[in-house]
Amino acid sequence: FERARELAGGHPAIDASIKALEGWVYAIWGKRSGAIKAIEEVSNPPGAPPYSIAAIHAALGENDRAFECLYRAYEMRSFQMVSLKVHPSSDNIRADTRFPELLLRVGFA
Repeated sequence: FERARELAGGHPAIDASIKALEGWVYAIWGKRSGAIKAIEEVSNPPGAPPYSIAAIHAALGENDRAFECLYRAYEMRSFQMVSLKVHPSSDNIRADTRFPELLLRVGFA
């Protein structure tokens, strides 16, 4: 992740997206404090896209917050929504009753 940030040349939006990805990995590894820190760092402009923040919340088991971010990403027409149905970041929320509704809303069901 550090090398990716170096290659991005300090671009704030790319840096935030990479930090969000790092937060998702922390959450998957069970390192809650690292994941929470990442959320805090990327939640303010020029922060990471809501879809990326949703992935961290989903991995932490914070489904309500994950769906808040996903609905925001949907409203913003985030290009990342194209991976909603298949990306591993959605694994923890697939069983939630809101997931099929969101897939329908996006046009994937």
